[in-house]
Amino acid sequence: MSTIFQVLRENHISSPSFIFLEDGEQLSFNRSGIVLFASALGEVLEDKKIRREDRIAILLPDGARLCVAFLGLSCHCIAAPLNPAASLPDLLSWLEDLEPRAILVGEGSPAAALEAAERMGLPLIHFEDIAVRRNDTAPSIHPEPRPEDVALILHTSGTTAKAKMVLLTHGNLIRSASNIAEALKLGPQDLCLNVMPMFHIHGIVACLLAPLVSGGRVLAPEGTDAARFFGFLNARKATWYSAVPTRHKNILDHLKAHPGLQEGHHLRFVRSSSSALPVALFDTLESAFGVPVIEAYGMTEAAHQMCSNPLPPAVRKPGSVGLSMGPEVRVIDSEGKEIAPGGVGEVVIRGDNVTPGYLNLPEERQERIDGGWFRTGDLGQMDNDGYLFLHGRVKEIVNRGGEKVSPAEVDACLLRHEAVAEAACFAVPHPSLGEDLAAAVVLHKGFDADEASLRSYLFDQLSHYKIPSLILVIDSIPKSSIGTVQRRQLANRLEHMLQAGSEKPIDETERFLAEVFRDAITGCKDVGRAANFFGLGGDSLQAIRAAQRIGTRYDIELPAHEIFRHPTPQTLATRISVLRKEALIKSLEQRLANLTQEQIEALLKKI
Repeated sequence: MSTIFQVLRENHISSPSFIFLEDGEQLSFNRSGIVLFASALGEVLEDKKIRREDRIAILLPDGARLCVAFLGLSCHCIAAPLNPAASLPDLLSWLEDLEPRAILVGEGSPAAALEAAERMGLPLIHFEDIAVRRNDTAPSIHPEPRPEDVALILHTSGTTAKAKMVLLTHGNLIRSASNIAEALKLGPQDLCLNVMPMFHIHGIVACLLAPLVSGGRVLAPEGTDAARFFGFLNARKATWYSAVPTRHKNILDHLKAHPGLQEGHHLRFVRSSSSALPVALFDTLESAFGVPVIEAYGMTEAAHQMCSNPLPPAVRKPGSVGLSMGPEVRVIDSEGKEIAPGGVGEVVIRGDNVTPGYLNLPEERQERIDGGWFRTGDLGQMDNDGYLFLHGRVKEIVNRGGEKVSPAEVDACLLRHEAVAEAACFAVPHPSLGEDLAAAVVLHKGFDADEASLRSYLFDQLSHYKIPSLILVIDSIPKSSIGTVQRRQLANRLEHMLQAGSEKPIDETERFLAEVFRDAITGCKDVGRAANFFGLGGDSLQAIRAAQRIGTRYDIELPAHEIFRHPTPQTLATRISVLRKEALIKSLEQRLANLTQEQIEALLKKI
C-alpha cells in the first residue's frame, strides 16, 4: 500500500503538466499544481502548528477547489469535509464532535460556516490565500504520511441512528481506490464527470481517488444540475460517471423532458452505488445511454467499495451488487457462522480498505469487529456464482409480532407497480405487535393510484403479514444529502398519520364497523371512517375476532385477510356490500337449481 502523497508525487514526476483536475469553467490543476498546492498548504499549517494527528474541517462548495483542498490537507494532517449546505445547528454539532484545529474555507463558503467558526473560536484558513510557488522539483512533505496514518474523517449517513465519525487511513483509501480502478479498468484515457458531493465517501474515493491512482482525469464542477450535466458530458467527452440512484433518476427525468441530449456522448459505462438501484431504473438508464450500468456496493467504513458487478463481457446481474471487488465478503448467521449460498444473513467484510474504527467511539469498534470481520449491518444473500443480493439493513427489519419483514423487499415490490416512482417502507410503534409496517410512495407524473389499489397489488405479490398497515401517497420522501432514504425521519414525520381518520362514519354499515373496531382493539376509543384497524393498534388475532362478528352480522363469510386488504370502516363497508351481493346471487342460484322445470315455468309466468 502507499499514501495519497506518494501517488501525487509519482504522478508529478512522471508527467507534471498532465491536467488531472478541473472545474469545467476557469479552474484547472495539472499534476504539478496539485503537489505545489500541497506544499504551500503545508507552510500555512506549519505556521499554525498543525500536526499530523490534528483535524481540519473543510467547508467549501463542491467542485475542484474542494478536491484539491482534501488532497493537500491529507498530506499533512486529517481532512474532514463537511456538508456546506448544512444548517448552523448541524455544523455546530459536527464541529463539537470533531474538535478541529481550524476550518478551511474560501470564496462561496456558506455564511453558516463562518458563524460556526466564530462561535467556536476556530481559526480560518482561506483557500485563496494559499500562495503556490513555482518549483520544478518534486516538493517534499515532512514528515511524510504513512499508510497507517489517518487521512480522512467522514460522518456516516446516519439513516438509522446518530451519525458516527469514521476514521480512514491512507492505506484504506488507496486500497479502495485501486480496487475501483481495477474493477472498472480505468486508465489515462478516462475522464470522470463527478456529480457526487465531495463530503461523501462515494465522491471522494470513486470519483477522485480512483482516477488519481489510475492516471485518469476528473471534471468536478461547482454544482451539476441535470442541464449542466449534459452540457459537460458531451462538451468535455466524459467517459464515465458514478452516482446514487436518486441522481440517476434526476438525470433521466431531465432527458425525458429534453430527448436527445445524450446523443454523441463518449461514456463507456455508468456506475451506481451507495443505495439500491431498482431494476426498472437500471433498465431505463442502460437503454438511455446504450452503455453498461455497473452497480456496486459501498459504505463509509469500507472506504467505499466492497462489491461490484464486472464490466462486460463478464456477467452483470441486475438487482445484485456484484462480486467481491477487493475485500473478503461473507454472509453470516446470528452466531457468526458463514451461511451457504441462498441463505440470508448479515454481510461482513475483511480487508485493507476497512476502517480502523470511529472517532471517540472505541467501544463501537469492539462491538462491530469480530475475528477481523467487520459487521456491515446489511442483510444479504450470496448466490451460487458469488454475486451478492442485499435485503436491507439489519436495524431496519420490522419485527411485526414475531414476523420479520424487510422494508427493502416491500419497497422493491411497490416499485414494480407502473404508477410508483419512489417507495419507502418503515417501522412504527404498535401497542400489541411491538412494531408495525407503513409505507410511503411517490407516484409518476400522470399516473394515479390510491391506497386501496396499491394494497390490492401487494396482496397479489406478498404474504399478508408483509403488507403495510398504511400506504401513504405523498409528494416527496425525505432523503439524505446524497439521496439515500431517511426511513427514521420518515417514520417520525408520518407516524401520527396511522391514527388518521377522524371523519365520522356516514351510514349504518360504517357505524357498525367502527363499533367492531373499537370493541376489538384494547384501549381504542373513537374510530373514524378512514381509521386504519392496524394503525389503531389492532393485530391479527383481533382481526380474526372482528371478522367473525362482522360475518355473523351480515350473514357472509368474511376471512380475516379481508380486514388486511380493507382495513378502514370506509373501505371494508364497500367490500361487505360486494360480498353481500355475491352471497345473495349465490343463494338465488342455489334456489333455482333446486326448482323443477314446472316450478320455473310457473315462476316465469308470474314475472
